[in-house]
Amino acid sequence: QYFATCSMDKSIKVWHAQSFKLLKVIDKARHAGHGTSVNKLFWSDRQNSLVSCSDDRTVSVWNLNFSLRYENNTN
Repeated sequence: QYFATCSMDKSIKVWHAQSFKLLKVIDKARHAGHGTSVNKLFWSDRQNSLVSCSDDRTVSVWNLNFSLRYENNTN
């Protein structure tokens, strides 16, 4: 129900797949993210985490268990 994107702006964004609502931004300012372009993502369903690699030659693992709560407020 979610998908993630990475970008040359050094960020990772997690989206709700049906509504396309932006749920989370992972970047250096908010979460000690990558210092340069993020090139690849791998979604690990088993541990609900993202693995990312960047031009800064680092690989990071992001645990998303606590942050992926989507509330549909269209009653």
